Amino acid sequence: MWFPLKSKLRPAYRVRLQNLKPRGDWLVFVDGATGMILRKYDNLSQRTVVADLFDPNPVVTLRGTKLLLLDGEAQAVPQAAYTRVKLRDLNSGPFLDGRRVNTSLTRRRVRRTNRTFIFGDDFNSDRPAFEEVMAYYHINEAIAYLESLGYRGRRAIFTEPLPVDANGTQEDNAWYSPHERSLTFGLGGIDEAEDAEIILHELGHAIQDAICPGFGQSPQASAMGEGFGDYFAVSYFAEKRFTVC
Repeated sequence: MWFPLKSKLRPAYRVRLQNLKPRGDWLVFVDGATGMILRKYDNLSQRTVVADLFDPNPVVTLRGTKLLLLDGEAQAVPQAAYTRVKLRDLNSGPFLDGRRVNTSLTRRRVRRTNRTFIFGDDFNSDRPAFEEVMAYYHINEAIAYLESLGYRGRRAIFTEPLPVDANGTQEDNAWYSPHERSLTFGLGGIDEAEDAEIILHELGHAIQDAICPGFGQSPQASAMGEGFGDYFAVSYFAEKRFTVC
């Protein structure tokens, strides 16, 4: 086969290997000329986990704020605001690490032995782990969507997992850092990572920087960046918005 390596194609062999202890089902790509391993991964490590999350947020899902307010005061988010989803492409470890995104920068990372995040007393939007699970799911799905459009292989926008700090600041803010190439979400006001439209807005900045490093070095370019982040988020969730509103 031909294996895409950066901007070139290499002749390669695709080899499948099984391991019993520990259990593994490896797919290994070996350079046909040098014998070097070009890429390897364990198919068994890509696991699917169930989670109850906001998709994209309670206001959209509940068709307004009526069920979120009582006499003008915020109430606990009802179960009806949650949507059951699958966290895909997770690695074999206990953390939210996958091939497109990981939450490695988040302090006191969530660690679940049963690998489920079902709505209840031990998991809801009041729990610190909720923002971390939200960030993983929505970023992974959005990048997978870009891949489905053809941005994969040597045309991939992201060549390595995007690191995320889901609870990185007490400020009412969120940002993408071009220097660190990472995303950070704040806890001020309404937790930023509880709204998937905010998550994808910040991912929009990461997409622009991946395509054109250093983009946004003028007021006009910065404004374009903010507009693109909004466009990416709203267009991605357009079907859900127009369906429920």
